[in-house]
Amino acid sequence: MAKQILDRQLANVVLIDVVPGRPQGIALDLTQAAELEGHTHWILGTNDYDDTAQSDVVVVTAGKPRIPGMSRDDLALVNGPIVMETVRQAIARSPQARLIVVTNPHEILPAAAYLQGEYRQRDIYVGVPCRLGTSGVEAVLEVPLTEIEQAALQRSVLAVQGQVERVMNALMKQPATVSG
Repeated sequence: MAKQILDRQLANVVLIDVVPGRPQGIALDLTQAAELEGHTHWILGTNDYDDTAQSDVVVVTAGKPRIPGMSRDDLALVNGPIVMETVRQAIARSPQARLIVVTNPHEILPAAAYLQGEYRQRDIYVGVPCRLGTSGVEAVLEVPLTEIEQAALQRSVLAVQGQVERVMNALMKQPATVSG
């Protein structure tokens, strides 16, 4: 998600994780790629919640992956406190922020995913069947569509394109910082 925010030049990004070195490494990789891709925003990897202060948007992808034999209920019991603590820390530093929580036990569910040719669509987020994990969409699952379903998907794509245009216009009016 951080790369997509940078690619679209929507905002600066702060990545935070409790694992030392993880967000710093991801940020370093994205920073090095930014030079080639012409990004104008910065990215910071940190283990300190204070670095996220005054964020406009906080994306929470906290949680542990589901292990074999673990039920969804068991996973919710493990991840619930992790997500709650992450949200508590974010709110304490950015009380005005909009929160987006993305945490999932590697299940196949409908989700808004960035399509890169799947369903004959490109460069757009739209609701399709996906395998989700703790890092978000792991795979878009293409299923055969009837003509009626293809037409409905095309209407959804057009609606999303209209929404994206409105959001982009609103974001261009004021800079924002995204943390997650």
